[in-house]
Amino acid sequence: MRSLDEIARDLAAAQDELLAVDSSDLIAADAIRVRQARLREEASRFARLLEDSGSTEAIRRELAARRDQHDKLRKQRIDLIKQSSAGSGTAPDALPEATLNRKLMAANNGDQIESRIIELMEILERRGETPSG
Repeated sequence: MRSLDEIARDLAAAQDELLAVDSSDLIAADAIRVRQARLREEASRFARLLEDSGSTEAIRRELAARRDQHDKLRKQRIDLIKQSSAGSGTAPDALPEATLNRKLMAANNGDQIESRIIELMEILERRGETPSG
């Protein structure tokens, strides 16, 4: 398998070629884009191999830590149901509290935490392990 540095160099070269190709040469541009897609897939496989190289126990520990981190974030959120039942008559998503909740999750990388939890669970499943919780 080629190194990640080689793949990155090839991706950079393909990008340079794409920028240099005549805009009317759609066939050449398409061929470069196809090569880029292949290189990105190769890089993705490389990343999965690196990611999968950790011990199952280490992956389980990280999964538990990420879940704990996510739970703590969720506990800081404002309960929209309680807020909407207070008689404001406003749809829960339109409440200022919903905006605050979105900002809280964004400021604390809530989406990235959720994505990482899913990735860790997929690694365990590929290993034939059952992600607990």
